[in-house]
Amino acid sequence: MLELVRAGVLRPDLLVTSAIALDAVPDALAAMGTASAAGATVIEPWR
Repeated sequence: MLELVRAGVLRPDLLVTSAIALDAVPDALAAMGTASAAGATVIEPWR
C-alpha cells in the first residue's frame, strides 16, 4: 500500500479535513457525535 501512496495512486492527504492543536482535542472529541463532515482530523501537538 505504501508503494501505491509513493506512486500517487492512493492519496491519503485527501482524507484529512482539519488539523487541530493538542489542547483542542477535548472539544473535538465532545463534538464527534454531532460532526456532519466526513474526513479525518490530525492532531498537531506542536501547534
